[in-house]
Amino acid sequence: QGNDYFREGKYKEAEVMYNAAVELNGTQPAYMSNLAATYLKLEDYELAESAAYMALLHNPRMIKARFRRGLARKATKQLRAAATDFVTILKEDPDCAEAKSELAALHERINNGERDESSMWQEWDEPTLDARPRAPLPVHLLRESESEDRPASPDAESESENLEDHVGNGIPCKHHNRKPLGCAKGKSCVYSHAPDARSFPDTEGRNVCLYFLMGNCKFGERCLYSHNKANL
Repeated sequence: QGNDYFREGKYKEAEVMYNAAVELNGTQPAYMSNLAATYLKLEDYELAESAAYMALLHNPRMIKARFRRGLARKATKQLRAAATDFVTILKEDPDCAEAKSELAALHERINNGERDESSMWQEWDEPTLDARPRAPLPVHLLRESESEDRPASPDAESESENLEDHVGNGIPCKHHNRKPLGCAKGKSCVYSHAPDARSFPDTEGRNVCLYFLMGNCKFGERCLYSHNKANL
């Protein structure tokens, strides 16, 4: 159904269906790559990059996901990071005409002195082609594994109200992390409220951007994570 909506140009409807698929079946790379394509159409490039990254964690050789991440990075002026994605694609598929075209256009922009917003070159191509794929898990299994690791609490009822461990589709929830009142959807939110490798949780449960803490976040106000150190 999501693919039908996408072909019809109904991108918001496609987003809803792909997120429903993730909720039922976990962060399968095909769903996350399709979400990346949908966010590109919706011009939500930060979410597109994040969705493509999730797809690549589960399948580092997925050319469609890496190409879509390259397009998202290009749109946010991460020129060298985008170029790295297209170079990586050409290592896997030297005849990919689309990657060649995008790479040539990026080289022209870089050579013309256009400002590059890329940061932390070490991770531009992560996960690499030879990285070990991470197996996608259904969301209910993620919930179970987290609850098993957490010690029992006498205040279990209030603990259940905490949303910091809500995984959703794995893409960070900007409302949870940046809005003063947090995310109104709570556990029904399709996005993740949980900390991940790019963030650190504060005392209020918001996830603070590690790149912001290091002084080099490329997204600024567009970042999906909190840029507030007050509650660390």
